[in-house]
Amino acid sequence: MKRVAVIGLARTGIACAKVLLERGSAVTVYDTKTDASAQQKADHLRALGAQVTLGTDLPSQEEPYTLFVVSPGIKPWHPIFEYAQHRDIPVWSETEVAYRIAQARLIAVTGTNGKSTTCALIHHLLKSAGIKAWLCGNLAGSENDMPLITAAHQAQANEWLVAEVSSFQLMRTEQFRPRIGVLTNLRNDHLDYHGSWENYAQAKARLFQAQTAEDWLILNKADEGTQRLLQVLKLHGKNRALNALQSAGHLIWIDQANHPQAETIRGALSPALPGSHNLQNALMAVACAEVAGVSFEAVMSGLRSYPGLPHRMEFVVEKRGVCYINNSMCTNADALRATLKSLPQPPVAIIGGYDKNQEGGPIAEIAAEHSKAVLVIGTQVDQLLIRLRELGMGEYVETLDRAVARASEIAEPGDTVILAPAFASFDQFVDFIDRGEQFKKLVRQL
Repeated sequence: MKRVAVIGLARTGIACAKVLLERGSAVTVYDTKTDASAQQKADHLRALGAQVTLGTDLPSQEEPYTLFVVSPGIKPWHPIFEYAQHRDIPVWSETEVAYRIAQARLIAVTGTNGKSTTCALIHHLLKSAGIKAWLCGNLAGSENDMPLITAAHQAQANEWLVAEVSSFQLMRTEQFRPRIGVLTNLRNDHLDYHGSWENYAQAKARLFQAQTAEDWLILNKADEGTQRLLQVLKLHGKNRALNALQSAGHLIWIDQANHPQAETIRGALSPALPGSHNLQNALMAVACAEVAGVSFEAVMSGLRSYPGLPHRMEFVVEKRGVCYINNSMCTNADALRATLKSLPQPPVAIIGGYDKNQEGGPIAEIAAEHSKAVLVIGTQVDQLLIRLRELGMGEYVETLDRAVARASEIAEPGDTVILAPAFASFDQFVDFIDRGEQFKKLVRQL
């Protein structure tokens, strides 16, 4: 029996603990929190047979563990990694554990932008065609909010797992090998966590670095970040998997500008997929679905019926002729650009938050160019405000409730008010879901 320490008592940590217990492991969960919520979660896991230690997320020197499973929120500089290295104990993410126990075939989607939509669309195309598939992974905020390990534990061998995976999860994998991998694009993101773009990109590359000629990989040909990553891998001699995939004809480059079916697919997109960036997402999803055995006719039908995801270009309500859209998942500059360009006319944009990538200046320029008015919320927005004022734009309202109230004052019939923060949420909110839900509640109360 394995003795496993799970570090982190959040969504994936709890899911890992439950599955590992069911599979016969002795599990101890560690978390620094000691509040009432943590105590309640701890009591629940104890009732299932786990040991739980609150107030610390580092095991004591004497504990004889054979595996550590770390939550995505555990930073790379956490002492658990040095602790494990000195004791020759492997450290895996939930994604690695899920892969090792899965019987079902795995489709894994990652990237900086578009991964949630692409992942959900792939699942919808399979499901619409009558193929049994589980939507799971890093899709918080949707009704399919199921950790990959939970789905992997339940899914049968003739089914598909369609999972969104993050750089945090991928960087703690070893054998992880999806049957089909999809990399949507690479931009600057999570630099506060990874330290550099190259570290971030190489974490993403673990999506396909264990793949063989039997697998499939779908890449965005027009994406400069993806091309740059492949050059880095080639320079460091880490392109063996890519060469194998290419030799087998299983490396698919999606080239929107020259795609023979691009206009046909564009014409079939549901209203939940506005803008050229969503055409790119759709082209990748279509390629994936076809590899998985979906006919083109079934794909077209599925594209028309796709319902969309919460917090991703989510229509909230129309009031007094003004349309309100929740795009709380927009957390970087490139996502903001794609969001604003997808709208038929410049909106009243609500932006701001925690500047995880130090992109305040570029975000200001994008917002000023593509917005009718810009309302700024958040606590780490100095660079953003300085550049907006230089451009003659922007009004600092600090909080979301003030932003919604002000937006309703300045918006005119026919306008769109959109929450597209381009910043992380955890300066004023629990997460992007909390931010989006608060926005929807405030708008409906107008």
